[in-house]
Amino acid sequence: MPDQTGVCSIIASDLTMPIAVTEGKNGQLFGLVNALMTSLGLWERPQQLLYTELSVILELIHELSPFMVLPIAGVVERINPALREAAMNLRAGPVRTFLHITLPLSIPGIIAGTFLTFALAMSAFVAPLVLGGGNVMTMTVLMRQSMFTTLNWPLGAAQSVALVLLVVAMLAVYRRQLIDSDKVSGG
Repeated sequence: MPDQTGVCSIIASDLTMPIAVTEGKNGQLFGLVNALMTSLGLWERPQQLLYTELSVILELIHELSPFMVLPIAGVVERINPALREAAMNLRAGPVRTFLHITLPLSIPGIIAGTFLTFALAMSAFVAPLVLGGGNVMTMTVLMRQSMFTTLNWPLGAAQSVALVLLVVAMLAVYRRQLIDSDKVSGG
């Protein structure tokens, strides 16, 4: 298997970019997308892409994809290559080998990555506020609005407690899944 230090470094480099650089990059990206779509004739005129739900979703994907990819890569890297070779020797094709060997052994990485991205997406504040322009309502933006715009501190506090309880409940579910998958894989 090739050395994956460079690939992991490229994936992790997104984590070091400040939001201002990311916002500028998205602004340029959306400008390129608008130019491409209008030149291809798919759009009659440029569309509003910044300060929309789409821009927030794209930014969260950009921000959080390393937190999904790296745990999976770590687990896949530790899978014994002899298992895949044995499957191939037993005439299993690449799809069957993936479905019956690689995917089941990757479940702990998938669970860890899913939890990390879920927890970070639920607590995302800057991307929805900056790129959504305050127009995209997420739980964190709603808490800010409750506390600072309407000055309803009890509601904002209740919303923050609900968010924490939701994340803790999901953590308990993921922990249970991880324990169950360890029992199945014999870990």
